Amino acid sequence: MTMNRRRSLIFYTIFALLAISSCEVDLTIDQEDLPADISVFGIMSPDTTMQILVSKTHLYYLYVGSHYDIGLGSQLPDATVHVEVNGKEAAVKYDSKAVRYVADCRANPHDYVRVTVESPRLRGTYGEFQVPEEPRMEVLSMERVLDEIPGGSMSSSSTDSMYDSDTLAVIKLKIQDPPGENFYRLRVTSEGIRSGRVEAVQNRFTSGDVVFFDERLFRGTMNLPAYFTNIFSDRYFDGKDYTLTVETRIQKSLIPLPDYDFEKKRVVVELQSLSKGLYDYLKAAEVYDRAYNDTTYRDEFMEGVMIPTNMVNGTGAVGAYSRCRMILDLKK
Repeated sequence: MTMNRRRSLIFYTIFALLAISSCEVDLTIDQEDLPADISVFGIMSPDTTMQILVSKTHLYYLYVGSHYDIGLGSQLPDATVHVEVNGKEAAVKYDSKAVRYVADCRANPHDYVRVTVESPRLRGTYGEFQVPEEPRMEVLSMERVLDEIPGGSMSSSSTDSMYDSDTLAVIKLKIQDPPGENFYRLRVTSEGIRSGRVEAVQNRFTSGDVVFFDERLFRGTMNLPAYFTNIFSDRYFDGKDYTLTVETRIQKSLIPLPDYDFEKKRVVVELQSLSKGLYDYLKAAEVYDRAYNDTTYRDEFMEGVMIPTNMVNGTGAVGAYSRCRMILDLKK
């Protein structure tokens, strides 16, 4: 290498280092000075009035689970909340005990709903959805297998429930899926009734059907095994009838004596049809909770989970579900 080329190489190297160092800028972000958006979470169902949780949205992601775990300082009890159903405004009032807004409306199939939220010094937000039509489900058969063992011990799977037994109900269901994109959630509960009251409820079921498989859910919970979900779409049976089989445990008396047995045991099967925004949020939250949030079992090569929103200029999700519910009575 000639002397001139060596000098040129040294010059360009020094120049590149100076250019890189001159582009370094330290930025300090004061979160308090930023205009915070609004987070809105609301579900409309057939048998209860619509409840809406309203809070400020922070820069960091604050997971909202079934308990709506948001700090009291983030709540917005003075917000203005409007709910319109098919263009007609519903009555909305704030419930300080529940820390939520309650709208006097329920989910009716095909209703078009718009939720608007405004609060002083914050950007307003709104979300829209349509209530899905009632799902169509038929129970084809139910078989009781593995009869309860008299005086036997609880099964090994009963660590979180005193009412498990070795008795299973195998249920065959048929879903009649209408054309177009549809989203579902299946709930199968086993109930024990004494003195006319439901005294034990067990919300667990299993199935080997492909619609319940999600490769992202590699960590199980007390109620759900690994790779199993009860939230699914119709991608495998769009516009067709689909038959699947599920299993659930039948209630067992806490004390194995005749006087303490349940008067009635039954299984309740409920198929919910979800609006798309509600489905997207529930599915993403499930993946985040079971596969990403737990750092002990997280796959470090897993992509980050984006929690979707159907709120414009805000975060969160509003939606509705319709349902088909069947009660299957069992002999003692």
